[in-house]
Amino acid sequence: MPSKLYNHIIGTRGAEIKTIQTTYKVSVHVPTVDSINRNVVIVGDPVGTQGARDHIQKIVDKVRGWLVLVFVCAPVVVLSRG
Repeated sequence: MPSKLYNHIIGTRGAEIKTIQTTYKVSVHVPTVDSINRNVVIVGDPVGTQGARDHIQKIVDKVRGWLVLVFVCAPVVVLSRG
C-alpha cells in the first residue's frame, strides 16, 4: 500500500484508526518513516481482522477514486506557438 494512503487510514487526530480498532476489536499498525515493514498490519480474531481489512479497503478505494477524479477533472492548458 502506498504510504500516501496512511494518513487516510489514520484520519484526523487518529479518529479513523480508533474507529476501526474499536468497531472491529483489532489493533492496526501503520508503518512509520523508520519502519522496515511497509505493510499495514491488522491483529485480532479472524472476523475482526476481515472487517477491519474491508473497512480499510473502502477507504483506499475512495481515496483512489478521488485521485482519479482529480486527474480526470484537472484543467488542461494548451500552449500554442504563434
